[in-house]
Amino acid sequence: MKAGIVSRTDIPKALSVTRRVFDYLKENGVDVEVESDTALALKINNNINLSELSVDFVVTVGGDGTILRTAMELGYPETPILGINMGRRGFLSEVTVPEAEWAIDKVLDQDYYIENMMKLSSKCLQTDEVYSDSLNEVLIASSFPSKMLVMGLYIDDEHVTDIQADGAIVSTPAGSTAYN
Repeated sequence: MKAGIVSRTDIPKALSVTRRVFDYLKENGVDVEVESDTALALKINNNINLSELSVDFVVTVGGDGTILRTAMELGYPETPILGINMGRRGFLSEVTVPEAEWAIDKVLDQDYYIENMMKLSSKCLQTDEVYSDSLNEVLIASSFPSKMLVMGLYIDDEHVTDIQADGAIVSTPAGSTAYN
């Protein structure tokens, strides 16, 4: 089995937990790839961009933001993510620090379920620029304050309506909870 690790690198406690997770996985015979920023912070010889991780699952240590960044940048979007919560809310990262090894054992024993979540894909029709998939929401706004936009809404390439507004937020069920 092969695991990836992604961590917040600006919180010393998160790095301490990440080192603990790294050591625990290695002790249990798991091949571990550490994302490059995390590897640099932990002084681990590793230079794998998040988009290049090819693993069976990823452990994130941080908060929901760490999971959102991981989900957005992972090259293989079907890769399951196990989030260890170092943040405030923990809506997406439900495993607490004391439960970390227990949760990893569950994954290694294949005693878990995967919660599939909807993602949004987006692109600019004028420039054909394609943006990273989003697990939470996409914001469309003018670069000029209080500037009205004229936007077309398409779903699966089918025109639904035109909208005139100063912006729009399109949200998945996961993303809408932040606004509620």
